[in-house]
Amino acid sequence: IPMATLQFTFTDSATLCRPLSQSPSKSVVHSRTRSFVVKASSELSRTRRQFIAETTAISVLVPSQLAKAEETLSEWERVYLPIDPGVVLLDIAFVPEDPNHGFLLGTRQTLLETKDGGNTWAPRSIPSAEDEDFNYRFNSISFKGKEGWIVGKPAILLYTSDAGESWERIPLSAELPGDMVYIKATDDKGAEMVTDEGAIYVTSNRGYNWKAAVQESVSATLNSF
Repeated sequence: IPMATLQFTFTDSATLCRPLSQSPSKSVVHSRTRSFVVKASSELSRTRRQFIAETTAISVLVPSQLAKAEETLSEWERVYLPIDPGVVLLDIAFVPEDPNHGFLLGTRQTLLETKDGGNTWAPRSIPSAEDEDFNYRFNSISFKGKEGWIVGKPAILLYTSDAGESWERIPLSAELPGDMVYIKATDDKGAEMVTDEGAIYVTSNRGYNWKAAVQESVSATLNSF
């Protein structure tokens, strides 16, 4: 027996939200997609009019579900950011020793800084990342104490030892497989870095040397068959 299916999809564009009463480190770059699927069998005893009436009744419930979701976000405050239309925000991090001091980054070499817990944000430039004709996509940022890391595409690695007051560009090998998509500060001068090909590297000397944490990348494994 054939089945009739209706699918309702709602997508909210990315926005920055910060809690009103919690630590600013809980701020999130929020994007959500919700889908509702309605199925009805084409039984002989069910008329087309009945099918339309039932699916319409279900679709009416959708706004109420959206309202409940908005109530969940009622404790969050929207923050307006000084960015150009089309910029996609990708990551956010606050300095552990100073929860009012944080960074927000994304595409088109976007790097914003706050020193008041996320109430206001200002564009931040890094001279060492502006020497070339590249429009970097900053993918990930992480702090451990005052030490912080930023990775982006085309391949770029930035390091700070003073909570982001100054950033140093660390040279990378051209043989690095894939693009860097994630980095996590681990300990003194240490970090773990992941590429989009599944390669994982670790460093313990401020990123001047990296050691592979896996034998080969996902891409290399697939190509070996």
